[in-house]
Amino acid sequence: MEEEFYLEHASHSGTTKRVEVLVRVPLDNKLPGGFLLAGIPRYRIDKSRLKFEEREPAARGGQGVVHQATLVPNEGQDLKEQQKVAVKKFELDSETDYEKFLNDFAREITFMIAISHPNIIQLIDFVEDIKNGDAWMVLPWEANGNVREFLQSGEWDIPERISLMGGIPKRDGIPICHGDLKSFNILVNSDRRAVITDFGSARVKRGLGGRGESGSSPSAPATPSVLDFSEAPKAIFNVSTMEITLTGPKYTIRWAAPEVLGGEDSDLPSDIWALGWICWEVVTGELPFPEAETIPQIVAKATLGKLPATRDDPQLNHIISLCSMMSDCWSSDPVTRPDASACWIQVRLMPSTVPAYFTPNVPKVRSAALLAGIGYMHRLQNDLETAESHYRAALDSASLTDDHEAQANAWNELGHVYATHLRNSHAVDSYLRAQQIYSRIGDDNGVAATWNGLALAYGHQSKIREAEEAFIKAEEINSRVGNEMGRADAYTGLGELYRLQAESEKAEKCHIQALEIHTKLGNDLGVGSSLSSLGGVYRVRRKYQEAEDAFVRAQEIGYRSGDDLTAGNASSGLAELYRIQFRYDDAEKAFIDAKQAHARINHHPGVAGTLNGLASVYRAQARYFEAIETFLEAEKLHRGVSNDVGVANAMLGQARVHLAQGAFAEAEELFHGGQAIHARVGNKDGIVNAQSGLGELHQDKGNHAEAEKFFDQAQATSMVIRDETGRARALVYLAEARQRQSKFKEAEETLDEARKISGRIDSPHERAWILRRLGVMYQQQSRDLDAEDCYRRSGEGFGNAGDDRRQAEVLLFLSGLYQCQHKHNEAKESFRQTLSLFTRLGDDQGRLDALDGLLWASLAEENVEDIVEFHRDAKAICARAGLPLSKTCKIISQSLFGDDVESSTS
Repeated sequence: MEEEFYLEHASHSGTTKRVEVLVRVPLDNKLPGGFLLAGIPRYRIDKSRLKFEEREPAARGGQGVVHQATLVPNEGQDLKEQQKVAVKKFELDSETDYEKFLNDFAREITFMIAISHPNIIQLIDFVEDIKNGDAWMVLPWEANGNVREFLQSGEWDIPERISLMGGIPKRDGIPICHGDLKSFNILVNSDRRAVITDFGSARVKRGLGGRGESGSSPSAPATPSVLDFSEAPKAIFNVSTMEITLTGPKYTIRWAAPEVLGGEDSDLPSDIWALGWICWEVVTGELPFPEAETIPQIVAKATLGKLPATRDDPQLNHIISLCSMMSDCWSSDPVTRPDASACWIQVRLMPSTVPAYFTPNVPKVRSAALLAGIGYMHRLQNDLETAESHYRAALDSASLTDDHEAQANAWNELGHVYATHLRNSHAVDSYLRAQQIYSRIGDDNGVAATWNGLALAYGHQSKIREAEEAFIKAEEINSRVGNEMGRADAYTGLGELYRLQAESEKAEKCHIQALEIHTKLGNDLGVGSSLSSLGGVYRVRRKYQEAEDAFVRAQEIGYRSGDDLTAGNASSGLAELYRIQFRYDDAEKAFIDAKQAHARINHHPGVAGTLNGLASVYRAQARYFEAIETFLEAEKLHRGVSNDVGVANAMLGQARVHLAQGAFAEAEELFHGGQAIHARVGNKDGIVNAQSGLGELHQDKGNHAEAEKFFDQAQATSMVIRDETGRARALVYLAEARQRQSKFKEAEETLDEARKISGRIDSPHERAWILRRLGVMYQQQSRDLDAEDCYRRSGEGFGNAGDDRRQAEVLLFLSGLYQCQHKHNEAKESFRQTLSLFTRLGDDQGRLDALDGLLWASLAEENVEDIVEFHRDAKAICARAGLPLSKTCKIISQSLFGDDVESSTS
């Protein structure tokens, strides 16, 4: 099948124009070079139009030399159109295979014309007179030289260096295999942008690549194209002799991928390997394998995977995401390397600023954009104090130069810093200042970014309606201007907002939309963040397996990409999931993993948050000393980052530990202290927690009137914030306080209200807990049918939530209720279920309690066979576990078997 092959030429502005098509060729045809060159006459010039300024070449390469020259316009054109050019002269001699050379020469020329990209060198013209030994390419003269020369010309900050990685073509269209990527083949143009040159080894590949590239199998043969005039370069490496033999187009050993050194064709993944080394060079200034001095040493290191430890480099450790990308590029398996688009996205997310112009021997003055880039670099490391100082310096610089865009960017970034510190009023002010400037200069992307920031700050201030409206505005603007990353951020923010408002279905939809966008963009860090958020929603919606899968995937992405913040957040989410499932060992390990991840990047809010969670696990396990120590450490860290909510939560955690130990004075002081902080910052969830704790404290002290007051406050506050779970809990305790004061009618009404609310609670575990407490209260009021219904539904709820222990405890209550009602069959069946659960849990005391109930039920039935069996099992457990016999067992031992119980247990 034939297909037209269109040649396009990129102008200096990056636009393209169609060139007349003179040939129609099948894609798999390998045409002679002369035929192809004849098809593009507009690029052919006479060499007389080139005026060389020096005899000596400006540069020398493996295939020829480069001279600086002036391109003179055609006769009749304005002489002002003369331009400085670089003329690449290929060296031909008597041993040259002219036919093969002409094919290769034509291939490189047609390739540069066909591929239009602002980061690929533009062919201006060519000279071809093979008979007289002339084959020249006329290219733009780039006075800054190649990347390596440019970096050696001055002192460059990391954001300036990273900007030179922007020369990575995104490859939205034809997949390009350059074949000889290295720093010497990347020039820095007059705009200080990187452009790739030297396409002598380049080919167009169809359907090949690493991770994410077009989807076809890496082992599938490439479809030859009109540009495929020669075989791929090959290197034959003899391990025994440590010698290397090169065939095909020339390339450089230091940048060659292991599979190429092993004799395979160079391909898209081998370009990615070289790209990893270019990133290394740009940031460190060192060549690949700088310590290797011979070809065998280089080949051995590449093929054996002896690569640099990127995180140990003092320059690279500032940009962990770059370290991660380089490690991915250096994967020994070509299939697992990222594709160019994925690398392009990751580089775009790094701090990047076009290198500034400077005067030799004059101290460097950093521009506002550069200062902001350095600030962003520190913000990524959660060094917020240093980030803020650079943003303020950027703001001062931009104000002096009337650089409105830089001013807006600095205000926007300051907003991010303040929002992270929970200095919300400062954050709102900064975002609004940025938004005003962006609006004035017509920067819709900037306006959308400020709406996202404002929404987060409003959310922290509990201004829910304003936050929702801001996120929606951000999504609408980003959608209009085609900013997919901004849309994803807006959906993520909306999802979190809906989750906090218990609108979990809406939250799930938003996070799924964000996940789909990040996946489409190839943004791994965004995918990891969205998965963590989804895991939190799944946890609330009781989709525990989906939640665990999402958190584990997010955790893997974070660790693989070197993003400890993503890994830490995912580990915290996973730990909380395990905690509510009473998988305390797993929860403890996950919280410790999260703490270590946050500590590696000095993310003190994250460390403090994980310590609060870890302390809660210790409290649930009655490891009170460890719980207090961990809560105190968390409180100290929260104070250090001015996180008042974290401080208050740590204080309330300590209070509950003291309450469990009967230290009422210490607990009361901490409850009041935590409540005061939550009240000051307007955190009503925290206020409810403190009010409930104070109610429980006074209940335990026997001050039932005081307990009633605090529980009533807790249920009223819960009603204001629409927390039905918190309100139902408070009502149950309130009913108990009223009953203990003989306020039976009020207690009964309160219980019925709590029961009504329990039917609307999403969480089966919370609903089961409330129903169990209701059952106890109803049983105390002799409302046995109501108690039976609550116990039965509570047991089912704990069972559905996977909480075997609490299900067993509720079934023990239900069995005892049946026993009091003389429902012996129901009691016996319920005790059997209880025994089975306690046996599975390995709880000997629980098994004894269940066996004791079974003995009473069997005695009532006069079932001697069962009495003997249950009595034998109970005695065996007591003997093995060192537990005392129950009163029932003692009576049976003495009356039926004549045992001397006192002597046998002494």
